[in-house]
Amino acid sequence: MLADVLATTSSFLVAVVIAVIAQLFRKGQTHAHLPLKTRQSRAVLVTGASRGIGKTIAAHLSFVGYAVFGSVRSQDSYDGLLKSNDDTTAQGTIIPIKFDVTNEKEIAAAVEFIQKKCREKNLEFVGIVNNAGINPEGERYAKMQFEEQKLPDNVLVDGKTALQVLDTNVVGCFRVTKAFLPLVSKENGRIILIGSYFGTIAGALGLPHLAYEASKFALEALADGLRRGLKGDSDCNKIKVSLLKPGNIQTDMNQFAGESPPVTVSSDVLAALEAKRPSARYYPGMVKGLPCKNICDFFALLPSFITDTQL
Repeated sequence: MLADVLATTSSFLVAVVIAVIAQLFRKGQTHAHLPLKTRQSRAVLVTGASRGIGKTIAAHLSFVGYAVFGSVRSQDSYDGLLKSNDDTTAQGTIIPIKFDVTNEKEIAAAVEFIQKKCREKNLEFVGIVNNAGINPEGERYAKMQFEEQKLPDNVLVDGKTALQVLDTNVVGCFRVTKAFLPLVSKENGRIILIGSYFGTIAGALGLPHLAYEASKFALEALADGLRRGLKGDSDCNKIKVSLLKPGNIQTDMNQFAGESPPVTVSSDVLAALEAKRPSARYYPGMVKGLPCKNICDFFALLPSFITDTQL
């Protein structure tokens, strides 16, 4: 037992030293910003831009100069984005485009539409922000906890719900990335995935939230696989891939547990788009009053016999 503890401690210390050295080396290289004129010649796609973090990201990028295509699933959301663009208090103008990340034909049509618009406006398409996602488990959990003052039974959701979550949050991201990869590669652009701190911490909310947490764990593998795999492709080896792992962000989709303003996420998205050497991971926001990165590092680096006692 003592030998196991010593071995674990030694591995942990080595990991900490490596992380500190890497952070010092990269300091000042992960948050560079481009001049306005350069931004105004660039375009990006943000999926799931009708509300929540996605809408904030899209509006922020537009406000600082980017041409932003924001995907929505419904006509109501499409009309809502158009209406918000007319709002004089709006932070930016979003070009709405209607497609579902679970529908390959709609995604293919979106690629053609964006390619055509960029050609007409002489814009460089430099990145996709894979933000679209659903969390029916979390919505039910929050409703019961804060409106009914009780927690859902500690059971797994049905298979149909789990499939919908994984199809949207994981396979949807896969579909969009694959479809837009040729367009992104032309400008040596960026692929950004919006994950969650739940991609490091599973089980904090018990079994009723596990499909969503599993989807965010899957994005960890997708981000790492893309970042490493694209290096071996001569046409795509200059594309940079980053995963954002937000904490509890204050949005209309997270009204009760939000701790940090959504601009903390959009600022890191901007950094991932523009930095010469963007981080593989960004950790915007707070979780239970602590920086999200600290929470994630704790659960990622310490052994499970310690971390399991904290949930």
